[in-house]
Amino acid sequence: MSFDTNKLLEQLTAVEYAAQDLLEERQSIVALDRTRNHTREARTALKHIVSDRESLANHGSKTWMCFGNTFIKMKNDTALELLNESHLKLDREIEKSRNGLRDKLNNVRELEGISHAAGFNLKALSPDEQKAINRLL
Repeated sequence: MSFDTNKLLEQLTAVEYAAQDLLEERQSIVALDRTRNHTREARTALKHIVSDRESLANHGSKTWMCFGNTFIKMKNDTALELLNESHLKLDREIEKSRNGLRDKLNNVRELEGISHAAGFNLKALSPDEQKAINRLL
């Protein structure tokens, strides 16, 4: 093979590896989002159970939690706290992955010789920033 053919083959290989990495990151985000939705559903269900039991004056009741292949019975308050922490952790992981996704997409575009997408690196306003803008308006 000639030098140009080898160089083209190396470039195409690099693009394919970068694109595969990008697709894996997207699948990772989808899996994390599914887990976050399951956690949100569990939090909501547990909150309803706790509110129903509080109306019956049954404080300190326990619920079963699944951790991998193990079920553990724990207090509702502790379970709710663990679910809240898990939800926040998943939010942070998803946000981190989404930011990494932007970088990986830019890397694929550079390898393909395409300029960066205008406006793709924009970030949403945080709740504090939204409140500040609403106060100004």
